[in-house]
Amino acid sequence: ILQNVAIGKKFNEGATQIDATQEMIALGAVNLVGSGFFDAIPCCASFSRSSVNASSGAKSHVSALIGGFLMVLSLAFLTPYFEYIPKASLASIIIAAVIFMVDFGAIIRLWKFSSTALNCL
Repeated sequence: ILQNVAIGKKFNEGATQIDATQEMIALGAVNLVGSGFFDAIPCCASFSRSSVNASSGAKSHVSALIGGFLMVLSLAFLTPYFEYIPKASLASIIIAAVIFMVDFGAIIRLWKFSSTALNCL
């Protein structure tokens, strides 16, 4: 729940206020219906997918639907070729997508304050 609220606040453009109670109810309902009735994996928000959508300029939820559709197509037809992609390349793609979310100023302030506080990060 905390992750969903944090992602909502990070990518909210000030249009609406994020209500944690509403997020909790929605997440609980989705997981109850999906996991309980359809034996699906429990769902939650993802920083990497949200940051890719935000950095590409997506403004509506249609971009998530298109991304999901393209992912299903790529898994259906390109899975044999994914074996040849090095894991380091995949990791670098994810890092490049989420690097702008790191607050380096906060890390430097923690380092100056206490190195043990930085270790807790």
